[in-house]
Amino acid sequence: MRFYKDDLVMIIHPDYPELQGLGIVTKASEEIKLVWVYLYVDNSERFVHIDFLRHATEDEIRAASKS
Repeated sequence: MRFYKDDLVMIIHPDYPELQGLGIVTKASEEIKLVWVYLYVDNSERFVHIDFLRHATEDEIRAASKS
C-alpha cells in the first residue's frame, strides 16, 4: 500500500499503544517503508513503518473531528 503526503491514516501498533489513532502523512518515501506522520492524539510527529498504517475511513475521520 502506498502513502502520500496529506493522506489521512490510522496508526495501529500492537507494541506501542501511544502510537494509535488518526494521523496525517507529512513526509513519505518511495525507497523505504517508513513515513513521517503527525499524530493528532498527542500533537506529535513520528516516523512509522507502513505495516502499522492503513488509510482512514470516512467514519474514522468524522469521529475524530467530533472529538
